Amino acid sequence: MADLRSEGALVWQLPLGALGTNCYVIACEAGRRAVVIDCGDDAGAVMDLVEREGLTIDCLLATHGHADHLGGFPQLSEATGLGVAIHAADRAMAESKQHAAVVFMGWVPEPVRVSRSLSDGDTLQVGELRLRVIHTPGHTRGSVCLAGHGLLVSGDLLFAGGVGRTDLPGGDDAEMRRSLTEVLPSLEPDLTVLPGHGPTTTLGHELTTNDYVAMYRRS
Repeated sequence: MADLRSEGALVWQLPLGALGTNCYVIACEAGRRAVVIDCGDDAGAVMDLVEREGLTIDCLLATHGHADHLGGFPQLSEATGLGVAIHAADRAMAESKQHAAVVFMGWVPEPVRVSRSLSDGDTLQVGELRLRVIHTPGHTRGSVCLAGHGLLVSGDLLFAGGVGRTDLPGGDDAEMRRSLTEVLPSLEPDLTVLPGHGPTTTLGHELTTNDYVAMYRRS
């Protein structure tokens, strides 16, 4: 059973790895074709879910190039034959053994096979599922959110009660400010936010109550 149903989309949330990175499997309710977003270091858990729920994986996608969001993709690519979609600005990070996350995770992940470079405004279509790519740099240069079906996959831009760090490789405080205070407020406030770590929330709630968003707004 899906963790969430929203406007024809089925969502499963799998916290994976030492940092509890949220992997999302999102499928269209009609046809059960799916995209896997941010596979942590346990591709086996994703494949078990896909088999159990009778899903077909059509797309692999990373919201950004840090290793805790990429670690399971090499194994998942081997199992499915699919490459990974990631924003062009983070592609080199994903394809290199020297992932930015090595500096704080202490391990060297396998490079990811990238098959598509994403840009702002791109549309990802999987069956009847349509997600819009929104470039939201700040945590990394190539960080993206995905919007559609009443959902906002926020990666490490926005969390319930928090925001992403900018002190890691690729981080930029000025870009984070723009993404949080200009890009996100242009979206529908009732979107359900699916963050890279922690529980789900809503965009409107975070824009009005999140102290870190307020701090960036004042700065």
